[in-house]
Amino acid sequence: MNRKLRQVKGNVRIVETGLGELDKLHGDSKGMLQAAQNALSAAKASYSNITNTRLAIKNSSLALEHQEGILYGLNPRYQNQYVSPAQAHAEALKRLVLDYQRYVVIFIVYINTWISKKSLGRT
Repeated sequence: MNRKLRQVKGNVRIVETGLGELDKLHGDSKGMLQAAQNALSAAKASYSNITNTRLAIKNSSLALEHQEGILYGLNPRYQNQYVSPAQAHAEALKRLVLDYQRYVVIFIVYINTWISKKSLGRT
């Protein structure tokens, strides 16, 4: 009977050890399950953010394409209505400045000649 009792006590220790390990594993699995649930919640939130961002990008892209179409149509009109006349006006002003520069040079030569004659006593 002693032998049987020792065998039963040994088996009880094995079962108690197994139960302790089982409790530890059960606690670990609860922690892992909570971590998995947290990761799943974060993934759902990220997916929702990505979906919203994708929709916002799509809407912005459509608005940009619409704006591009408007500007594409306006560019030739602005070119003809404003840019070309402004360039022609700038060229005319440039020619006018060159003419004025020639007149200034002629005037300076005339003044210098007049001053030279005046200083020599010839007027």
